[in-house]
Amino acid sequence: MEVTIPALGMAMTEALLVEWLKQPGDVVRAGEPIAEIETDKATMELAEAQERIEDLTKQNETLRENLQTAFTVQPEAKEEVLEKPDTERAEVSSVREAVEEAQRKTSRLEYMPEALKSAKDSPYRHPERALTALLAIEEVANEWGTPGSREAAFEKRGFTYKDSISKTTANNWGGEYSYKYNGKDTSFVPHLTIGGKQPQNCLSIHMHWDEKRNIVVIAHVGRHKTNTST
Repeated sequence: MEVTIPALGMAMTEALLVEWLKQPGDVVRAGEPIAEIETDKATMELAEAQERIEDLTKQNETLRENLQTAFTVQPEAKEEVLEKPDTERAEVSSVREAVEEAQRKTSRLEYMPEALKSAKDSPYRHPERALTALLAIEEVANEWGTPGSREAAFEKRGFTYKDSISKTTANNWGGEYSYKYNGKDTSFVPHLTIGGKQPQNCLSIHMHWDEKRNIVVIAHVGRHKTNTST
């Protein structure tokens, strides 16, 4: 009896008999397998199938890990709310209010009654800027004794600081820059000037750096004092 191996592909030229499934004398019905054979094509396809299964298995594991990560309940993150600086929270509508607010927020500054009076009389239209300047003086006072000039320290904070006036100003209007402090006539020449020209756009803050008490005394927060320019 001749047994014909069915062709499994156009490239098939030979096959390997692996095992007989029927023995001599066995009854063979139509369609029943009688032997197992192996071809190069079948072996190749089996190897490719195994590689594909391995790839799909890896992809499935990766997908499972991603899904677990996506649906894992994460601890609720606390929303970070950046606190605004006090100068932004404070609402001041006048220079007097700016000085009063600064009194509450500063510890190295001491305010003379003249400071509150000059602030009350000031027509300056930007009281929030006055408050910022007073807080800047506090910051510079906290740096007392560190290297660097006060001019540079204030310039870094956006203010122009001067600790002197011209001889002409001193000779003609020096009295405006002197105040009674601790029972003595004391110079309050050091100052910050904000803006310029018209009083509503210009503000001067005059101070005295008390080396003994290590504080800054504020005597004037208001109109620009008389000098050769005014």
